Amino acid sequence: MTLLGLLHEEEMKKPTIYETVVLYDLSKNDLRELKTLIMNYNGNNFALEQKALLINPVFTRDNLIFIIKSFVNTDMFVKQGNDILSNYQPTKY
Repeated sequence: MTLLGLLHEEEMKKPTIYETVVLYDLSKNDLRELKTLIMNYNGNNFALEQKALLINPVFTRDNLIFIIKSFVNTDMFVKQGNDILSNYQPTKY
């Protein structure tokens, strides 16, 4: 995956959720639980981050933002994903 990313750098600027699943080695259950968190997002990023970490320790803040961007790039949970990402805007994202 890293080699493919290096060879296709331009395409990897907007990874899909499928590429992200491979990159982070996410299980179907991890993904299902994360989808539920995103669908039930209530505007509290800290709570989202803490609940995501309970699902899988790979869901750190930065990774979570990357994964949510991947959902949006794949046209999944676009509204919820953009709501979450916009709440991170005051930071460097």
